[in-house]
Amino acid sequence: MSHYVGLDVSLKETSVCVLDAEGAVVWRGQCRSEPAALAATVRKRAPEARRVVLESGTLSTWHELCMKLGDDGFQAAACSWFFIASSVSTPSRNLTPLMTLGN
Repeated sequence: MSHYVGLDVSLKETSVCVLDAEGAVVWRGQCRSEPAALAATVRKRAPEARRVVLESGTLSTWHELCMKLGDDGFQAAACSWFFIASSVSTPSRNLTPLMTLGN
């Protein structure tokens, strides 16, 4: 089963949302905003992760995180929050469907 992961990165903690291929939430939680902690969380909560997307806001260390996640074998991308509808109160949930595009 394919998993898609959305990360809403803050200084200390990152909100994580994992969806399955049908768009159902598999897991939602938080982890430390450190590359190793994020990679471990994605491996544990989304073992079949096809893509990871994170918000590239002003507090996000998105470049380092994308590079580290890429080094760990994940297809990762950063996107600007300005291009994502904010109608849902959980940004990590809003980000995740973007990664299913192009499948």
